[in-house]
Amino acid sequence: MSKLNPYKKLVFQNIENALSDLHAEDKGRYFICNCPECNQHEAFMYKNNKHFIQCNRENHCGSRMILEFHEKGDMSVYEQEIEKHYPDLTTEQRQALDWSNRVFSYAKNYFKSEALDNGYRDLSKQTTRGFVADLQDEAIVQHVFQKAEPLLNKDYSNNSWMCKRNLIFPLYGEDHTLDRVLLRSSIDENLDPKEIQLIFNPSKETRDFFIA
Repeated sequence: MSKLNPYKKLVFQNIENALSDLHAEDKGRYFICNCPECNQHEAFMYKNNKHFIQCNRENHCGSRMILEFHEKGDMSVYEQEIEKHYPDLTTEQRQALDWSNRVFSYAKNYFKSEALDNGYRDLSKQTTRGFVADLQDEAIVQHVFQKAEPLLNKDYSNNSWMCKRNLIFPLYGEDHTLDRVLLRSSIDENLDPKEIQLIFNPSKETRDFFIA
């Protein structure tokens, strides 16, 4: 009688997306990542075996997962996985939401930010870096609005007042998917109002409830 497969499967478009989504930190021979099961930053992935990740919290989680990558030549499986996460959205909206989630995650971890590192609103770098993405430049914010138009049902990309809002505070639902973003500006701190909130997941479930 065969044993049950002890490994769960995670599907990503490519290794770059996997490292971004898992908040991977380069530790030389391996990466330390967020565990997809317990969400603690204690999972490891060796560089010579990027198809395997295991949580280091052996007595509390210890989950082991296989990573599969589907490049452009084999996108059907990847698109099916996205559809499972966002069943109430159109294909165009799912792709825009998935793209936005990856960009904000990548920016939080890899974009340099003088505003955040110098203590934004008296908050330390350690406090802000895990929660705020600084897109830094109006052109980058403009590009994000262009890509997110199917979600927002409005084109903000030609609105300079909106494109100056380079600080992105992503807010996630209970299922860890992106629901909304709060936007502020360090480019022009005199913008009024100081804060704008936009719904990035236009499904019914996200309109009345969100958690930071």
